Amino acid sequence: MIFYSKMDWWLSLIMVATICICSYSVYTAFFRESAPPSWFTIGLIVIVGIFLPISILSSTKYQVDGNMLSINSGPFSWKVEISSIKSIRKTRSIISSPALSLDRIELQHSNGIILVSPSNKDEFVKALNAVREKKLTLEN
Repeated sequence: MIFYSKMDWWLSLIMVATICICSYSVYTAFFRESAPPSWFTIGLIVIVGIFLPISILSSTKYQVDGNMLSINSGPFSWKVEISSIKSIRKTRSIISSPALSLDRIELQHSNGIILVSPSNKDEFVKALNAVREKKLTLEN
């Protein structure tokens, strides 16, 4: 079962603005500047400022497959064994995570903590519980 990340409008706006500004910078470097552009700088702007945000916006999702939770966000991915999840709770933490919203769930598991923001939290918790012996409850 696949769950896509909930997306906050302001985060989408920031990412789209970043993509636009970086695209304009690349355009300006090639067509408006008198000095030739630095290929390293152009490459860095394209990768970090254009492709990375597009990739993150288009691919942040959480997949429950058997006893594994696969988390993807752009070029980054994590795998969490569902049986290793000790607790889940609602959070609005701003720490970096594979989540496009601050309306998040903190998953504490045997290897640490990861924050996710499934668009339908109740269905997400149901899907996790469907493969667990000990049921999880979403704490505030």
